[in-house]
Amino acid sequence: MKPVRHFGIDIDKAALTVACHQVPGQTRRIGNDPPAIDAWLDELPPRSVLAVEASGACHQTLLQRAVAKGVAIYLLNPRDVRHYAESLRRRAKTDRVDAQVIARYLEREQDHLRRYTAPEEHAASLEWLLRRRALLVRQQGSLRLGFQDAPLPAIDALLAQYKAALAQIDRLIDEQVAADRARQQQRELLRTIPGVGALSSAALLSLFWRLPGIGAEALIAYIGLDPRPRESGSYRGTRKLSKRGEAEFRRLTYMAAATFARHTVGQALYARYRARGLSATAVFVILARKIIRLAHAILTKGQPFDPERFAAACAST
Repeated sequence: MKPVRHFGIDIDKAALTVACHQVPGQTRRIGNDPPAIDAWLDELPPRSVLAVEASGACHQTLLQRAVAKGVAIYLLNPRDVRHYAESLRRRAKTDRVDAQVIARYLEREQDHLRRYTAPEEHAASLEWLLRRRALLVRQQGSLRLGFQDAPLPAIDALLAQYKAALAQIDRLIDEQVAADRARQQQRELLRTIPGVGALSSAALLSLFWRLPGIGAEALIAYIGLDPRPRESGSYRGTRKLSKRGEAEFRRLTYMAAATFARHTVGQALYARYRARGLSATAVFVILARKIIRLAHAILTKGQPFDPERFAAACAST
């Protein structure tokens, strides 16, 4: 059997810089367009494995072409690769070096990585819309904050356009979900959870749609709501969130948790955690994780949220 070849790819808008871990010191530049990528993929030896960092939209063509040709490819978190590169004490940071680091990381960590699979068409569109909506929200917030001490009619008009654009994206999100009847029913089930509204239900649905079969705890870690312990000997440091994955999904589940805490079914639970000395922020994070677990259970069983059962479970714990 031929050996596995591990290829690391540093990518930008114009080109791919490719390095193979089994061929040290050599790199190759390839155009970031379908014909050039297809030609290179066709030349790969059998049992080749690729890895690339998530980099905006630059990596999308490579992912699509690799999946279409059945080539195994992994989409890496840039933070993981950066920390790995720092551990190697690389003094330079160039496209060639980055590609070599990615190839080495893939060879060492492949058994712990999840192979990239293309999402369904509607799932991909929903994910794209949620990300673009998050971009508009960030820009709108920056604009409002930057001009709060200098109100201008032109800025007010621009903010109104942002509002209209967000409303249009919300309509497109509803249309994407409604195009799949089963997903629409799942969204309606998710909305039975107090605090989960139109947008947060779409975000949760997108996660379960994109990652079929994922467990609740794995999903919590995927979006970065898992606590990261810091302990050594007798030292017990402050736990902080890992904050991996999409920040927008964390924001939406956090906001849903804040609403959940004000609802009748969540008030007692919120008060109990606060009585333990936890801050409101810490309690909202705990409730956000609880919402994800509830969402997973609801979609797994196909049953709506039961407030009486939830209250009984909370009273017994």
